[in-house]
Amino acid sequence: MENTDILKAHEDRLQRLESSVESLSLRLGKTEDKASGAWNTIREINGRMDKMEKRIETMEADVKQIKSEQASMNKSLKVLIGVVAGLCVIVGGFLVYIWKHDADLAKSILGLGSMIGQIIV
Repeated sequence: MENTDILKAHEDRLQRLESSVESLSLRLGKTEDKASGAWNTIREINGRMDKMEKRIETMEADVKQIKSEQASMNKSLKVLIGVVAGLCVIVGGFLVYIWKHDADLAKSILGLGSMIGQIIV
């Protein structure tokens, strides 16, 4: 009778082990599914990141080009301002010279300039 009891105890133990293995197998399957879904999400995010990195690189190149163009325009503007300032000094000096030597001629030149300014505006 003892052998039968031992055999029954082993069978019960085997059934519990088989049940535990089946439960663990189901849990492992669910975990594998979740891991697979996570990897798919990671791949999608990586794809999006690659696209964003390409856009950022393009934007950086555009910004560099714009900055280069702005620097060139600033240089041209400085030269233009210098030329205009030089012309103003020359014209001012010319008007002072004429004013000292012939005030009526200076007045007529200034009158002509203001008349041209009104026409343009």
